[in-house]
Amino acid sequence: TVAENLLENARYKQSIDRRVHIRAELSADEAGCQLRICDSGAPVPEPIAAKLFGGAVASAQGLGIGLHQCARLAERLDYDLRLESNEPGEVCFALRG
Repeated sequence: TVAENLLENARYKQSIDRRVHIRAELSADEAGCQLRICDSGAPVPEPIAAKLFGGAVASAQGLGIGLHQCARLAERLDYDLRLESNEPGEVCFALRG
């Protein structure tokens, strides 16, 4: 569910700007596993980034409720979803558990 939401959000950015590249990484070690979905697009504006996981956030493609729901689901399963990097050309969301 989380991977689908993160990929869909990145694909939306790519549909607006075809130069955006998307990268998905999955890794695991003795500490747990991690899924990272990154794109080379514009960063999430800071006022929106500050509220991303706290509830509905108005965005160009909707209410932004998907990230909030994914964060709550991850939390219930002892995972952590966060905006790991938010720089121009390197926007990465990470799910760790």
